[in-house]
Amino acid sequence: MSEDIQTKDDLRKFGLTLAGAFTVILGLVPPLLFDMSWHIWPFALTSGLALWAVVAPASLQLFFTLWMKLALAINAVTSRIILGLVFYVMITPMGLAMRWISGDPMKRKFDPEIKSYRVTPKAKRYKNMETPF
Repeated sequence: MSEDIQTKDDLRKFGLTLAGAFTVILGLVPPLLFDMSWHIWPFALTSGLALWAVVAPASLQLFFTLWMKLALAINAVTSRIILGLVFYVMITPMGLAMRWISGDPMKRKFDPEIKSYRVTPKAKRYKNMETPF
């Protein structure tokens, strides 16, 4: 990530997006999902953040930089977990099933009887060259 200074418009969008997200997360989700009472403080807090983003967006640069560093740290952890789960839950069982059903489709086993492992391709017809796709 480059540590370049963001434009005022980018920082304004960041502040307003953060205010909207915090409004939903702090102000709307708890009362609607968990049957909690409604409080005014989440809306006052996020309104102040939205006002701050509109009036002085350049002062949000430090928060934007910290937020991006936090996002990179979270990304470093979650991407490895998700990719590991995908590999071990999906790819590995498919590979084992393919190996169990069809043996070795790539014919990677050593055979001392043959001179070459080269597989000669099938001859292509002229029609395949006219319509390659």
